Amino acid sequence: PLGALLLGVALLFSFWQLRRTAPPQRAVWEGWLLPGLAGAGLGFVYLLAPLLFQVPGTTIGWALLGLLSLLAGLRLASRTVVACALAVQVGAGLMFFAAWLGRAAAEDATVLAHASFWAPLALGLAGLIGAWRLHRQTLATAWQPLDLPRLSAALSLWGALWWARAWASEILRFAPTDLYTALLLVALALSMALWAWLALRLRWPMLALLCTGWVPVAAVVLVAGYFEGYHPAVDFGW
Repeated sequence: PLGALLLGVALLFSFWQLRRTAPPQRAVWEGWLLPGLAGAGLGFVYLLAPLLFQVPGTTIGWALLGLLSLLAGLRLASRTVVACALAVQVGAGLMFFAAWLGRAAAEDATVLAHASFWAPLALGLAGLIGAWRLHRQTLATAWQPLDLPRLSAALSLWGALWWARAWASEILRFAPTDLYTALLLVALALSMALWAWLALRLRWPMLALLCTGWVPVAAVVLVAGYFEGYHPAVDFGW
């Protein structure tokens, strides 16, 4: 792990120094090295997570590293760094999903205190924060090496799906069966309230649009609960 870290830092430092050099003071071929230096440096840094942690820890590590890389890439106006940041977040999600499909049995865990909850939640939060930063970047500057509005929308949807997966899986795993529908509706209502408040405060239209997406999801939950024998008004709606 230490070797990967040192090599990654050395490559990224070379990238930063070469990027700071004015174009007239560097050779043409040195400019061609910039994407390779950035990609290789980030790749070695990303390699730390699977060397140190298992799948849930690697997922959390890649989600956080992807978010930090995205913020750095936007600050440096480097499409290579932004692309690597998005790629590692997608890779983290696919790896966690594949591990979840291949899991033979659920391990012993405590509510909200296990990596199988925090890994998808970290993916969701990293995706949503990254999408908000892309939205801010679109409004603040004319820098458009990538289609930032579409990337922001896609990353918002990605984060929302992992946010929903984290809370839904926790409810379905630990809650009593007769409370599934009620708790899922509570989680949906709280998510809608939180996201609506953030959408207004941050002036983020995509987050407001995602709030409306929870409405048909709540309808599906109600219909599914109805066919399970649940009535939404029983016990005063609790």
